[in-house]
Amino acid sequence: MRKLLVAALAVGAAIAPAAAGGESDRPLTLSIKLPGERFIRGAQEPVEGLVATLTVTNTSSVIAASFPCPKMDPLGNVQFEIYLLGAPAGVPKAADTPEKTLIKRSPGLQPVGDRADHPPVSLAPGESKEFALDVGRWYDIKAAGKYEMTCLFQDVRSNTVAFEVLPLKRVDVPSDLLVSRLGDYERGWPDFPFMFYITRGPGWFDMIVFLTREGKGGAEHYELHRLGEISPGHAPEMAVDGARVGLIVPDKRNAAVSWRYLVDFAARPVAVKGEKIVHEPNERPALSLSGEATPAAAE
Repeated sequence: MRKLLVAALAVGAAIAPAAAGGESDRPLTLSIKLPGERFIRGAQEPVEGLVATLTVTNTSSVIAASFPCPKMDPLGNVQFEIYLLGAPAGVPKAADTPEKTLIKRSPGLQPVGDRADHPPVSLAPGESKEFALDVGRWYDIKAAGKYEMTCLFQDVRSNTVAFEVLPLKRVDVPSDLLVSRLGDYERGWPDFPFMFYITRGPGWFDMIVFLTREGKGGAEHYELHRLGEISPGHAPEMAVDGARVGLIVPDKRNAAVSWRYLVDFAARPVAVKGEKIVHEPNERPALSLSGEATPAAAE
């Protein structure tokens, strides 16, 4: 019986029957981890930097395991269950708001992918191997909010990890053209109460702006507000609590200065508070969602 099990695994079976002596009937286990807890929406993919590290472990102490190389192209063999938890950022929870909303893969967003014919992966007893999977390119995560994610591979389910997508996106367009070209950057789905953007600024700095969606029906429109300036390539730290958003923006000239903003979208007009924070060079002051903001006029 032992010889039959080893032969089956050698030709690529990922899950083997239990071996004698109390071995588990599932010798492969999966574990996923993310490079962080908070991500911004990407320019080329729905979420920038959402790359999961998948660790596959052969838990058997006596049997080698062989399985196809994990891939996520259109012919791939790895799936993720991703759920939006509750309502998107800034949207009040209603009586009919689902506890979880499943996020599906979107064929329109999938790149060509890795079409190489990779040989099967073989793991000795007790051995593990890691694989980097660019989840952000393959799942149409449109809404800012809190999510949870589980990996499914070879009929095995991984642990569940939580992450947050911030209402922020980097776009290669000047702020005064953002509204007119919004469809180019929002994939035809600009259905949000508010959203922040890092836009192209004049010369050697970028701009942080935010949009609010106002009105209803034929009167619906977007209002643009300029918040501050930021060095190219940087992104602000951000915290979201309902309709209140806090940001820490490093000064574009002075490493010992940052700007702390509080934006309250529950107020109409939107209320903004900004303050200059002096600190040790290359340190960041603490984020804060406390305090009162004052109304800001749309531009």
